[in-house]
Amino acid sequence: MNEKILQMLYENDWISGESISRALGVTRAAVAKRIGILREQGYVIDALPKRGYHLSSAPSGLSGFEIVRQLKYDKRWRIETFDEIDSTNAYLRRRGDELPEYSVAIARRQTAGRGRLEREWYSPASGGLWMSLLLRPSLLPDRAQLLTLTSAVSVAEAIRGLGLDCYIKWPNDILSPAHKKLVGIRCEMRADMEAVYWLVVGIGVNVNNQDFPPELQNVAACLRQLNGGKALDISAVAAAVLDRISENYDLLCADSFSLIRDKWINMALAINEEASITGLQGKETGIVRGLDDEGYLLLEQNGRLNRVLAGDMVIAD
Repeated sequence: MNEKILQMLYENDWISGESISRALGVTRAAVAKRIGILREQGYVIDALPKRGYHLSSAPSGLSGFEIVRQLKYDKRWRIETFDEIDSTNAYLRRRGDELPEYSVAIARRQTAGRGRLEREWYSPASGGLWMSLLLRPSLLPDRAQLLTLTSAVSVAEAIRGLGLDCYIKWPNDILSPAHKKLVGIRCEMRADMEAVYWLVVGIGVNVNNQDFPPELQNVAACLRQLNGGKALDISAVAAAVLDRISENYDLLCADSFSLIRDKWINMALAINEEASITGLQGKETGIVRGLDDEGYLLLEQNGRLNRVLAGDMVIAD
């Protein structure tokens, strides 16, 4: 009922309690009670005799309704929000077989967030966007990395669309101009040799959380720091990310990864520069030349282009 009342408040400059109660089939006392709950959630709602209710402002924190309202590309996402959870990725993994595609889990705080290679992801209740998406792409398992790269492109585009500068560090980290980490992306899937049943994309964005523990202060940054110290609306950031993922996911499903690859290259660090990759085969050093059609990094070594699927990149000084 709260969301229906909010929708009516957004659609009308002023609306009477009687009009709301009649539309919803409830008493005016029930409407007044719901208005009180919305005010407790941070909505500023004015009330005047004979005029009714007027929405003056919405909260700048996390709100599933506000995220959906601000989506521009489409409204297909089914959003669940949590005050606290172990991990949004773990939640969608547990329910991956039963939830529909485009399910989204977003938490104000994670107690067991993880990044790539099982590294702990710092995700306090102080203004970050901790979000996971459930998708069912028509990809063979050996091409699932394309969705990881697509997600990185989408998040970087969303941040740039907010007027903030950022870059992609292979394969899917988003860094500030000072090369500090703004975003981490972790993808997990259930698949067999022939098909991907579901793929969970976990996205952790440091939005307003700028009080990092000592071990992260030299390597992490947040969007607020890039925004001159001004806090950002987390719901708006989430909507921007989901919009860009929707658009690029449609490209991927239409077999247009080449367009996404071009975007990735245009936003990536170290293109045509020397870098070292540490992976299962040890350390490899060469000139980064971009991505191939399968999403492999192209590393030029001794005049030959070699393909690298996974690893950690260190950019030469």
